[in-house]
Amino acid sequence: MAMPATSPTLKKIIDIYRMATGKNPLTLRSGGTIPIVSYIYEYLGIHPVMAGLGKVNDNAHGPDEHFPLEHLIKGIPLLACIYANLN
Repeated sequence: MAMPATSPTLKKIIDIYRMATGKNPLTLRSGGTIPIVSYIYEYLGIHPVMAGLGKVNDNAHGPDEHFPLEHLIKGIPLLACIYANLN
């Protein structure tokens, strides 16, 4: 089940992202291959939010997958801000 675009949780995550980075996030609806994600909604009724730090051209799960250290370094303050402001 896709999270509605009007979800208060999604709005909060977007607001936190803007607060942490000064930019608008790129929001994508995409299916995931992490089985627990669908169970979270099915059994708990909670829409999970996946906040990736990579880019499309990182080729996640591909034979030439890579994740630049710069993305991790830039992502740490964002993730800290998300954890500090979710309640």
